[in-house]
Amino acid sequence: MNKNFLTLICALITICSFAHTADEKVGAMMNDGKWFELREFYESKPDSVHPFIDVFGKAMLAHFFNQPEKSVEYCSSLLNDPQIDLANVASVGMLMCSDISKLGDNEQAAQTLEAIDTSIKPYYQHLDSTIIAAIKTDIAKYKALSSYKVNELKPFDSNISIPFRLIAIGADSLKQEAVNIDGHINGHTCQMTFDTGAGVNVISDSLAKALGLDIVDIDLPAVGIGMQSAKLAVVKDLTIGDLTIYNVPFYVMTLLSGNAEADLYMRHFQIVVGRNIMETVKYLTIDFQNKAIVVMKESDIPITAKSNLCLGGSGIYKLLCHTFDGIPMVLNPDTGDASFGVLYNNMASVIGKSRSLQLASKKMRMAGAGGVLESQYYDVINMPLSIGDVSATIPQMPLLTSEEPNNSEYDGRIGLASFMLFKSVSFDLSRMIMHAKK
Repeated sequence: MNKNFLTLICALITICSFAHTADEKVGAMMNDGKWFELREFYESKPDSVHPFIDVFGKAMLAHFFNQPEKSVEYCSSLLNDPQIDLANVASVGMLMCSDISKLGDNEQAAQTLEAIDTSIKPYYQHLDSTIIAAIKTDIAKYKALSSYKVNELKPFDSNISIPFRLIAIGADSLKQEAVNIDGHINGHTCQMTFDTGAGVNVISDSLAKALGLDIVDIDLPAVGIGMQSAKLAVVKDLTIGDLTIYNVPFYVMTLLSGNAEADLYMRHFQIVVGRNIMETVKYLTIDFQNKAIVVMKESDIPITAKSNLCLGGSGIYKLLCHTFDGIPMVLNPDTGDASFGVLYNNMASVIGKSRSLQLASKKMRMAGAGGVLESQYYDVINMPLSIGDVSATIPQMPLLTSEEPNNSEYDGRIGLASFMLFKSVSFDLSRMIMHAKK
């Protein structure tokens, strides 16, 4: 599913001007969201980075590589540093509070962000209004969640196997599929879509009403093909197979756009579970051979495997993988996209250096939350995709000729059809690894 559910946990980072080239490199990588490159820079053990920039870089790496405890520690240090400027007080404060929330203390997250908001209020005129609005939204969200023990996982003693079905979606002629699982919301039987590309759990507003969910009257921004507003509900009991999680937040939003073509696709996504569930259980495998999602007590990924996942600014995953001649790509691994996926236009110059790009005779139409997007595209034929040391060949991959909005951090995304070229795909969200088997 082409969507990034945006909680806006951080804004563009503005780096103080230090003369040293290493500082400029670190600042540029942070501003561009190039977290894999920044990690590689730090692994080279640089000794010439200004102390303030050094802590800033480490804070960003801790957050985006899902180490919330370290992120809170580094962000706190930054906020107490006299060199930090006003814009960074706001963005670093929001990022730190998102990690305090992730650690389960929403009351503390709300109180901390309120204190930060109070401290910068006299200087509102110097801040972008979108940052101020985002702070207010986050405070309201943390306050609403503070009365719950959010994402409380019921203990389990052995691996849990959750059967899934591949259901046909969209137009019959396209033969596209989605991963559907059976579950219960507050005791009501429901069908859900398992979507690794969803930054938050989502339920349609009509279904939330039918299930009697309590909806919090706050507006949360949600970005897909377009921008729309969502509400918040907390599901007291989410059960999927033998897996039970208590007090699970869901974004409540209108998923149908009124566009007949888009809604033919979107009507299958009335309940979506994604990153929120994945990070709660930490270790899981999508077994395509046996059609099961296996939630594990411990990771089954080799200890030698290197981290290839991080978070993007919008809270969805970024996967470092490779294609022709070892060209690196940063893609969103998105099982909610029924196709092989798509490459964004910034990859045209890179792939075009070694491969002839054939312009397709028709335009590509992409459906998602908010409507449809139409774009001309190139056909990239028999594109290799390497995840770690395991490779597959994607028969046909579209490469857009124009920019897709809201995706500047990514080179594209890989969809369910590409996932299914592998026997299984595993996630270890403690070490931030996605591992494929053939």
